Amino acid sequence: MATLENGDKKYTTLLNEIETGQIKIPQFQRHFVWELGLSARLIDSILKGYPIGVHSKNGIKVPV
Repeated sequence: MATLENGDKKYTTLLNEIETGQIKIPQFQRHFVWELGLSARLIDSILKGYPIGVHSKNGIKVPV
């Protein structure tokens, strides 16, 4: 069973754990469309604690 670990990690350590399979990234329902640079910027923003928005277009109108 997998265990969850909370703590600070270096960016290179995170990438290494992804490459070696220690961290699994789930497959998504669509083909990968992000360029490598944009993916790196997203991970960098997450590690820096910047807020990340979620957008889903499902046809439901939500009042703003």
